[in-house]
Amino acid sequence: MYKIKLLILLLISTILLSCSSNHQTNQNRNAFSVDYIDGGFDGLQLKNYLISYLDGYKMYNPQSTLSIKGNIAHSSSVYITNINKSSNRNKINSELNIQIYHNDQKCLLYSFNQSSSQFFIISSSKNYLSNDSAEAKIKNDNLNYLIKKFINEIKTINLSCPDA
Repeated sequence: MYKIKLLILLLISTILLSCSSNHQTNQNRNAFSVDYIDGGFDGLQLKNYLISYLDGYKMYNPQSTLSIKGNIAHSSSVYITNINKSSNRNKINSELNIQIYHNDQKCLLYSFNQSSSQFFIISSSKNYLSNDSAEAKIKNDNLNYLIKKFINEIKTINLSCPDA
């Protein structure tokens, strides 16, 4: 009797889960290839993240005629925020510029130019490794944020070449 009740419960839960699953499809159906990304090591990271995120949304195709090109640049500046000048902060600003081109029609379809910035408090020179790791983490966080923002924008736009 216990096994029958358990099987009935399993059957009901399976039916409910299969009926309630949300099958999201890419409404836009655009697939992109990723071309050269400028920026050295940061550009390589950007390219890998872009491919990963696009592939996750089923929007990556290396043979696509829609190609993504771009660059990433990080800049830093030291500033003092309080009156007694006891804590120095390092502000990291990341700028992402991405263009989507149509290779067959030779036109620019979309341009994305955004920046993100964060800061960290600089520790003394004996703990300099923590400054390096904080800077690397902030650059990575800014890069992830900007890529997610870009992906969310291209999921909703309609890409077409302007009439010549």
